[in-house]
Amino acid sequence: MRSGLSGRFFSRICETDLRWLVIAVTVINFFRLSYSLKYALLNSASQLNAFHDADVDSSHQVMKLGTVSITLGVVFFATCLIEIFGTVSAVTRQLTLIRIYVDLTFLSAVSLAAAGVINAIAYFAFADDIIEECKSLASSGDLGLKSLFRGSPWQTRPIFYSEEARTQCGNAWSNHASSEILSILFFYLIPSTFSYLLAYTYHRQMHAQKIHRRRTIRMEQFVNNSVSLSPVYDSYSDQGSERPKAGNRRAAPLTSPVKGSRWSDSSTVTVSLSPGPPSYSGAGKHFGHYDVQLTGYTE
Repeated sequence: MRSGLSGRFFSRICETDLRWLVIAVTVINFFRLSYSLKYALLNSASQLNAFHDADVDSSHQVMKLGTVSITLGVVFFATCLIEIFGTVSAVTRQLTLIRIYVDLTFLSAVSLAAAGVINAIAYFAFADDIIEECKSLASSGDLGLKSLFRGSPWQTRPIFYSEEARTQCGNAWSNHASSEILSILFFYLIPSTFSYLLAYTYHRQMHAQKIHRRRTIRMEQFVNNSVSLSPVYDSYSDQGSERPKAGNRRAAPLTSPVKGSRWSDSSTVTVSLSPGPPSYSGAGKHFGHYDVQLTGYTE
């Protein structure tokens, strides 16, 4: 019973038009990967977070973190382009473009999963560099310049004492470690997997609709060809006005032997289909509205 309900549920999902859902997901993924909401409101919205983080790392001489930020920026930028392509393919409903988007979504899902793992490894491997950078930014009151240090548990107010800044940054790093691990699952893996499955399901739906349209067209063509090639249709078309009418139907003479008598070759059975009242005169007999006349010779 449960399997039947679940089957009907998923079949209804597959029958639902996923076009607008695909468009919404691609737009959300684009802004999710490209901009930080707080940074976009306070600064120019034309810079990607990871590339901006690379500039901050370079200015503070933290080259290892800068390399990681550039790697993340390249992955995010490529994924944003893929999401734009997905929006275009969903709007145009071109099956070829949707198929290409499915393949690109798979590549972006793998790339994002790898980027999430790299980011988490860098967070623990370069912990000292992160804490030093946090202390430097906190002392100048620019801690919000880097996306990692925005919001809780990082300090938002300037810290003028280096020891206090180092202690606060160390505690914030420890509190944020669990969030960095969970981000692999909830920020990278699950959204990218969902995007790929949605794109794949949408492609299957569009492919099935295309096959259905082709079958409908072929069926209509088959029916039209069958009617045009029908012998009855051709004979009626050739005869034109000679087609038999309902009020002028007369059967051909038939020969039939009768038990106890011999019929000559000229004996015929004539069936008149002209309507009229029943009559019993002469050798003929009328049955209902049809006149059946039997003519023959006996020995």
